Amino acid sequence: MSLSDEQLERYSRQVILPEIGIAGQERLLAARVLVPGCTPGQQTAADYLAASGVTVDRETGSDQRYQGDCALLGPNCMEMAAGLLEAGTPVACYGHANGQTTSAMALVPSDKLPADERPSAGGPNEPGLEQAAACEAACLCLAWLLRGEQA
Repeated sequence: MSLSDEQLERYSRQVILPEIGIAGQERLLAARVLVPGCTPGQQTAADYLAASGVTVDRETGSDQRYQGDCALLGPNCMEMAAGLLEAGTPVACYGHANGQTTSAMALVPSDKLPADERPSAGGPNEPGLEQAAACEAACLCLAWLLRGEQA
């Protein structure tokens, strides 16, 4: 896949970065990330991923199996995270609580993550923290995708 003139113009600010370049932008354009849910944080993360060129899926599909590159999940999706991880899909999880945000990129089931890397659940009255945590997790997804590795 090579970038069209239109894509080069649209993603020029990313392509000129040595960390991304044309090869990295091509990986982003070919990538699919699952971001289920409609909280402000999930919407913001989905918007950031889409703006970078990633195809964002909002649902897993009718059979609840996901065939994309990774998933970005909030604190109320931990059961889904476990299923995706067991199936080999990398997951970026995030949480927020007590004025703190946490995010972790998991390649193993979340119960096997060290306790300090597990996302914590936050309250529904912390939308700013939820958005910050979701954006951190979106950055982890992008970094994973740019490495070009397969799960």
